[in-house]
Amino acid sequence: MFLFYSTVPIVLKICGSAMLNLSLLTSDMWTVLIRIFAYHEKVDWMYFLAFVAFTVGLILYSWGSDEDEKRSRAADTNHEQAKAMDEEEQSPGDSLPGPSSSDGQGFRDGKSYSSNSTANPQVGSL
Repeated sequence: MFLFYSTVPIVLKICGSAMLNLSLLTSDMWTVLIRIFAYHEKVDWMYFLAFVAFTVGLILYSWGSDEDEKRSRAADTNHEQAKAMDEEEQSPGDSLPGPSSSDGQGFRDGKSYSSNSTANPQVGSL
């Protein structure tokens, strides 16, 4: 038990909880080995085939998660860089266009509007 509780944090840090849970499923293989060597009983060949298939699956899962983690880190780095560039481009006073706080009728880009102006004479006339 000491060895189990000592290695669990290491496995969790390296591979994650899914890999730990999948690895714990191999505990049935220890039962097969005890059955063979301690009790000198024969076991079906399917136990060994299942163990090999399971081990290959664990290796593929572990290998695939390393590549996914690298892609995830790269995406996070790109996102952080884009976010930093957006913050640099936007000055503290800039926000979405809208009425200025001074007269309520202008935009920050200097353009003004009027609520009753007919900028487009086509609108509303048939």
